[in-house]
Amino acid sequence: ITGQIVERDSRWRLIKVSSPAGELWLPGAGNIGDRLRLRVLARDVSLSLSEDTASSILNRLPATVTAMDTSGDSPMQLVKLQAGEAEFLARLTRKSAQKLKLQPGLKVWAQFKSVAVLR
Repeated sequence: ITGQIVERDSRWRLIKVSSPAGELWLPGAGNIGDRLRLRVLARDVSLSLSEDTASSILNRLPATVTAMDTSGDSPMQLVKLQAGEAEFLARLTRKSAQKLKLQPGLKVWAQFKSVAVLR
């Protein structure tokens, strides 16, 4: 995902990056207007059916499930998501996917546990 720094919070040493997926807070340095490339690993994305604000996770974006990997017998499942204009993956257990009754078209909240800045 590409983005641009739109705000700096010097108190917490965070930058706010505007991206096609939405706005994300990240640790880091840079100047307002700097363009960045961001990497979000599927294992660092969790899903919720409602916005969980009582969490340590800063970055939560509304998303839509667009596809699900139903192949194989792995206990893990890849879920393809669309947030804003960006597509990304979440990797979760099949048990969690069933518990949330995930299916294409379902609206969810994607919670980003970690986002890497690629320089």
